[in-house]
Amino acid sequence: MSEEGGAFENPTAVKVAETVEHTSLGLETANTANQAFGLTAGARVANAMEEMGGFGEHAIEGMRGPLNGIMESPIAQGAGGVLGLAMGGYNMAKGIDELTTEGHRGQGAMDLVAGGAGVFAGGASLGTALGVSAACPIAAPIALAAGLAASGNERAAEWGMFGKGEDGKNRSGTDFIADSTSGAYHAVDDALGGGVLGTIGGGLAGGAAAIGSGILGIGGDIIAGAGGLVEDIGGGIASGISAIASW
Repeated sequence: MSEEGGAFENPTAVKVAETVEHTSLGLETANTANQAFGLTAGARVANAMEEMGGFGEHAIEGMRGPLNGIMESPIAQGAGGVLGLAMGGYNMAKGIDELTTEGHRGQGAMDLVAGGAGVFAGGASLGTALGVSAACPIAAPIALAAGLAASGNERAAEWGMFGKGEDGKNRSGTDFIADSTSGAYHAVDDALGGGVLGTIGGGLAGGAAAIGSGILGIGGDIIAGAGGLVEDIGGGIASGISAIASW
């Protein structure tokens, strides 16, 4: 035991303190190295992911040109035009038949409009392929939306997307629009006591209801049409796999 500045120090205690201090410094150094290694490894992973993303982007860019060339070729446009004309004509004929059938007139109107849009888009595509008309890029999206809405109108009724009507049957998108428009008109007309004022007020209310319900109804039909298309494709693939497996 020694004395320094009036205080006594135990040599053993001093050695223990020095050992703890060195151990603490060693652990801190190891922790720092570990963090540095972790950051370096993380940076390497990030760089690898960035390089993979860049490779994918370049691959997509490389494919875009040939794909656009194929889709814009006269053969592809001509084939699409013929298909559009055929499907459009079929939908128009179906719509005309439904317009003469009680309870299917709303669906008939939808099919007729979709068929007309399909014929227009198909004719425009075929004309572009033959070089007798300018391209009309907006025709195809309009025909697609109309076709999905027409097929989805029936599908929405099957799925009960718009609830049931007064007859207890599932409503389609067009049924929902018709019920909403008629209900708004009659509610306001009755509230105003009929007459000229009731007719004007009911007409304004019906028009507003038609716009709002039309957005919901047609939008729901398009979603149902897209869902039905996916369902049909999935069912076709499943059937094909089942048929192959049973050979």
